[in-house]
Parts: sequence; structure tokens; C-alpha cells
Amino acid sequence: MSIDLMQVERNYRIVEERLLVQAETSLNFAEELIDEEFKGGLSSILRPAVKMFYTLFAKKNLKEAVVKQIYIILDTAKELFLTDKRPDDPDFQELALKNVREYIKNDPNVLYCKKKHPNFHRLIENVEKEFLFRVKNTWVLLGINGDFNGYTELCRKAYKTRDVVRETMIHQMDISDREIRIIESDQSILEVPAAKSLIMHILRNMYEQSRAQFLRDIDIDFQN
Repeated sequence: MSIDLMQVERNYRIVEERLLVQAETSLNFAEELIDEEFKGGLSSILRPAVKMFYTLFAKKNLKEAVVKQIYIILDTAKELFLTDKRPDDPDFQELALKNVREYIKNDPNVLYCKKKHPNFHRLIENVEKEFLFRVKNTWVLLGINGDFNGYTELCRKAYKTRDVVRETMIHQMDISDREIRIIESDQSILEVPAAKSLIMHILRNMYEQSRAQFLRDIDIDFQN
């Protein structure tokens, strides 16, 4: 196929901007939820554990990890597109997975879990599925040509209708939901000394708020 490098770079920047905004939204939800718990008056026993969690979720290291994930997705999809690899090619998944280890290392749900826990491999398998889904979705967006302005018009060209975009987002969020459910099913996987139930409460609320916001954003984008 004929590849327009300027088109791919333009689409890359458009998707990049949207993903960074979504990441910032999720991180802001996390910080707000943790701040609420601190204001509610934690016991001296719970405070150190939640403070550790706060450091992981709301501070610089987690943001850096999430941003790294975004660029791993973007760069993997771009590399596959520019080498004329398609999602239905037999080696597409194999080539994409060459970068999955770095993606897993920076995954928020992996960062605070015990690597030797019996459920850790289930978590990793799910993160791999999320990675492949996001790479394929980004690959599609990078290949859209023609004139358009911004992420909304890019999605209109790629998916045609609001419902298809919503289904794509719901599928991605459902994978994230399964990751959280794995942790919820046995909270001993958490690499924190105490307050596991409280931390899971924060994780679950962060996920639900992010999911609702992302779907609202799609509805707003496709109003007209």
C-alpha cells in the first residue's frame, strides 16, 4: 500500500493528544479520591499504607509510567503501519508483542502487585490483551486519510458512528475492568501492608469515574 508519512504523523499527533488528555483525567480522579480519603480522617494504622498508594497513583512516577504506555502503543502501531503490517496478517500480533514487556512494566495495575502471587499471571495475560487491542485500534486511526480537523473527525472517518466508537471504548474499558476484578478477587496480590479494601475502593471508583467520563466525551463529540 502507498503510505503518506505526513498523514501518519498528523494522525499520530492527534491520537497522542487525546490519549494524554484521557490519562490526565484518570490520574486526576485518582488524586481526588485519595485526597477525599485523607480528609475523611484515616487512622494512624491506615495512613502509611494509603500514603504509599498515593505516592504510586498521584505522584510523578505513575504519571511517567502511564505516559510511557501511551507512547509504546503509539510507536508500536506506527511501526507496524509503516512496515505495511495489518491486523489480519499472521505475524501482526507476534511483532506487536515484542514491545509488550515494556508496556506491562509500566501498567498501573501491575506496578503495585506482587509478581510472585498466584494470580499475577492472569493479570499479565489480561494486560497483554489490552495492549493488543489498543495497538490495533491505534493502527486503524493512523491509517485514516483525507481532510479533517481533530480527534472527533478522525474517529468519524474511522468508525462512522457514535455507537461504534462507544463500543470500542467499552471493549477497552471492559478489559481494564477484568484486571481490577482479578485484584478484587484476592486482595493479597496488592503490594501494600494494609488498607487493601480501602485501596480497592479507590481503584474501583477511579475506574468507574474514568469510564463514565470517557463515554460522556464520546457523546459530546458526536452530538452533531
